[in-house]
Amino acid sequence: MAPGIASIVLAAGESRRMGRPKALLPWSGGTVLDAILHAVEEAGLPPPVVVTGAHHRELSENLRNSSARIRENPDWASGMGSSIRCGLEAALETRPDLEGLLVLLADQPLVSKTYLLRLLSNFQSNEPGIVATRYPEGGGVPAIFRRSFFEALRSPGRSGGASSLIRSAASETLLLEPGLAGRDMDTPEKYRELRKIAGLPEIPGAGKGADAPGAAGKPGDSRIK
Repeated sequence: MAPGIASIVLAAGESRRMGRPKALLPWSGGTVLDAILHAVEEAGLPPPVVVTGAHHRELSENLRNSSARIRENPDWASGMGSSIRCGLEAALETRPDLEGLLVLLADQPLVSKTYLLRLLSNFQSNEPGIVATRYPEGGGVPAIFRRSFFEALRSPGRSGGASSLIRSAASETLLLEPGLAGRDMDTPEKYRELRKIAGLPEIPGAGKGADAPGAAGKPGDSRIK
């Protein structure tokens, strides 16, 4: 287990373009969120804080048997910054001596134990202020922030996500190439594309809304052998 590091999973958004909560779409016998929580567990981290918002009720129901902690962000519509602040405060409640915070998104099911261990290893060995994921437009999450950045993450004036803070701290940031781990899914088309990459069978109507076949349940969604 990585000492002194907690994780939060941001799942507060409306998922407007997807048409239903992205975190609850079927994935490998469970949901997209289940896959991310499993990667966190495999990487040796404590159960994360899942920050909910627009779909708090549905996510809470899905996580009722999970060891993850749920923290509702009533101000989720103001921007991702408020969800990061909400998750960090929840993490500090139980671990006030945190050395670092890993921030994850709930729509990146290809994030793996291997990639999380790379983030953790670089954070612990190279001692940068931030270890983040490289994207064409700059650094982003998944990312680990050292304690010296907690006040900036908790700033009430920070409505945006983590990317602006990462950009402003470029000299203290190490960026890693994510490979497939950096792929997210905002639309039904992207969801189907990621399922194909992962070797998962096609679901008729996948990602087209809460009433689409296979959209709400876990059964029948397994990896192709």
